[in-house]
Amino acid sequence: MPENGGAGPPAAVRSPWRSKRRVLLLVLASMAAMALAGVLYRIVRPTPQERVIRDLPVYPGAGEADLPATNANAWATLGNGFADAIVLGYILPAGTSPDDVRRFYGTHMPPSFSRDGASCWARGDARVLLVFPRVAAPRLDVGVATEGAECPQE
Repeated sequence: MPENGGAGPPAAVRSPWRSKRRVLLLVLASMAAMALAGVLYRIVRPTPQERVIRDLPVYPGAGEADLPATNANAWATLGNGFADAIVLGYILPAGTSPDDVRRFYGTHMPPSFSRDGASCWARGDARVLLVFPRVAAPRLDVGVATEGAECPQE
């Protein structure tokens, strides 16, 4: 018996906070495991657009732009199916002409792609379209569309 005369708490009584902490840790661990599973799934099984992007060459000296220079609404008018395209923006080296870029892509595209116009390549349902926005610095936007997109007729 304690000296102050009162009985101490029974050893079998547990704090309710202890079980809530366990539940919280279990929920957080589950969320982390699901997020990790999602990342691993995307690595193992990428989208069709991501598979195309992996195969694309990049013009020598081109740097990635934060945002594409082509207005998002313009892609809907460039060709059927490009409204939902993934667009990669590049800043080209000074003095680069659109013909230089087309020539490079014409010789460096993977052999599985066939040329369909001056600035468009096709492979199955996938289409890759080069767009040269009219801005001060030389820029290139590359649109990658799948699921029945069509190259614009020039």
